Amino acid sequence: MKKKRFNSFIYAALLAETHICGIITSFIQIPNISIILVGILLVCTILNNGLPRRIYYKAVVITEVILSVLMGAYIYNGAMFMQNYLLHFIMFGLTAIYIGSFDIDYWKMFAYVKSIFIIYIIVYILVYRSVFLQSKDYWSLQMGMAYAFNSIAVVGIVETIHRNSALDRFISVIMTLLALYFLLLDCGTRGAILAICFFAFSLLLMRLKSFRTTITVLLSFSLIGFICFENLNTILMCIQGIVEKLGIQLPALDKTFSLALTSKGMNNARMPLYEVAIENIKNHPILGSGVGGYEKRLYLSYGQNVYVHQFILEVLSEFGVIGLLIFAYFMRKGLLVFLNKGENIISGDKMLGLVLLCLSMPMLSFSNSYWLAPSFWMFFSWCLYYDKRKQNYYRKRKTEQV
Repeated sequence: MKKKRFNSFIYAALLAETHICGIITSFIQIPNISIILVGILLVCTILNNGLPRRIYYKAVVITEVILSVLMGAYIYNGAMFMQNYLLHFIMFGLTAIYIGSFDIDYWKMFAYVKSIFIIYIIVYILVYRSVFLQSKDYWSLQMGMAYAFNSIAVVGIVETIHRNSALDRFISVIMTLLALYFLLLDCGTRGAILAICFFAFSLLLMRLKSFRTTITVLLSFSLIGFICFENLNTILMCIQGIVEKLGIQLPALDKTFSLALTSKGMNNARMPLYEVAIENIKNHPILGSGVGGYEKRLYLSYGQNVYVHQFILEVLSEFGVIGLLIFAYFMRKGLLVFLNKGENIISGDKMLGLVLLCLSMPMLSFSNSYWLAPSFWMFFSWCLYYDKRKQNYYRKRKTEQV
């Protein structure tokens, strides 16, 4: 039991890795703090559990395939364009896959995460906020801050729903409101706002009892979303008018309007990156051009070495249509976790899947590369061990019935 509890704490620390690093760097600058922290968590996991006696062959095979693909791309496309991806997978991907293999107490883990997030908010208010808002690098820092507060809001909502104690719920509500306040008023990243909306909608779908009702709500909101998208400018103007009357300034809204008035448009200059990706996909539609192939093409054409900033285009560029289908099949349980209405997985596990989905995939739809995102590898790990946890669940139920 103590091992399971400590595993829960380690998993919580990995989930809140960005926030722990933020707390530490608010007081002292330590080079490569993220790598050091993940290394410590890895060592703690080994000390707590020992070396695994049984090997989950599915995890081993998939890990070996990924490493082989990365090494092949290292040779084919060159170190310059993908060594960063290889290093991040070795450090964060392998760690997430290893730590994710151990049983945890899901609700205890969420409680640990909430405690870390509370400390983060206190440090942000007392130490870091004024420095951040006045920084010359505000626009480069605010995206990370926005997604950090998005994580806090997501966990705060989960804790508010789950906890029975009035005090715990009150603390969770305050934490959620503060995270949303800082997300909206201190940051200018639109993607993080859409991510929290995606979580709220996905949580609604997951909590609906009937599958038919879920599909009806999903289709209805899809229609409403399409109508809103077609009238986006009008809606934004109305919101701007309301915000101005209230005397509130929302950086994300101001950024949207300022971009709309420039040649970049609201996509924030991402369209040229997407166009190169589409051309790359047309040239390599079936199997893609390998990891780093897009970056190599962009560098040779425009002298830039950046990623696509869009998950589907990135996967298609690297692995083609076949690769995207493999991704979709392998991760289908996680991507559609909000449609799981059966009792084939415990509630805390299902909630963790939803949280990891919402902390990774919405962000990767607008920015970052999945190779560089620790939250994606935690989500990937959750999908990887889904069948194993499901088998253990049924085995435990049979034992209890006997």
